[in-house]
Amino acid sequence: MLNTRIQSTTRRLLVFVVVMLGFVATDALIASPATARRAAVQFTVVPTLGQAAGFEGQLRTPVARTVILQRRSGYWREVARTKTDASGAFSLTDPVARSATYRIVAPRWRIAKRKKLRRLVSTSQTFTYDAESVPSPPLTDAMTRAQSWLDARVPYSQSKYYTNQYGRYRTDCSGFVSMVWALSSSYTTRTLPSVSVRIAKEDLAPGDIMNAPGYHAAVFAGWVDDTMTKYWAYEQSGSKNGMVYREVPYPYWNNKSSFVPLRKAPVG
Repeated sequence: MLNTRIQSTTRRLLVFVVVMLGFVATDALIASPATARRAAVQFTVVPTLGQAAGFEGQLRTPVARTVILQRRSGYWREVARTKTDASGAFSLTDPVARSATYRIVAPRWRIAKRKKLRRLVSTSQTFTYDAESVPSPPLTDAMTRAQSWLDARVPYSQSKYYTNQYGRYRTDCSGFVSMVWALSSSYTTRTLPSVSVRIAKEDLAPGDIMNAPGYHAAVFAGWVDDTMTKYWAYEQSGSKNGMVYREVPYPYWNNKSSFVPLRKAPVG
């Protein structure tokens, strides 16, 4: 597995990594080059506190191939995805506050044989950009907010409220979403659509939600794998366990026709 450790040199500089992903892969994925369908490369990044980790590269593959950025937090969690342009180029960013380990994955791309891989790994290089030129994606703290309730094991209730550093919110599924989205009050599954926009399944990103008006809402945290048939979700489950983080079949376990993917609407 390729590991590149990148040290930020000033508070205004951001490290980017340029990688020819068509010929870079983890050891685990190289094992069966004739049948492998994913290429990945891993980095450990130590950014200036509060800045974003940015990655640019070029994939030796046709236009509009999906490229995914994953961050390891006990397991690999998707934090960003994009598609290559006409030249195979892509750019991905993720705001981080501390040292983090990432991997960039290119699904459905045949991996080069090990001998060729060893020869071409050295084409990777690094260079610096002004951090201000890289806009942060929306909802940068959504997963941190969601994790705060999971860590506190907040119990489920449709009438009680929980208060932490993110505010006071009702402890049911929609109250939890309201906290994750930093809304001014605790919305319901029927009123959450008024502060959001509907998006396509393919556009789901961490911090978006799956919502069924009058029934349930769950916070999307990333796809389990490239089939996009299951996703990781934070939710106030309504069970005795209260807050849970678990795999969920898309769109949900039941009442499937009612669930739609939503993203918090831009402010202003």
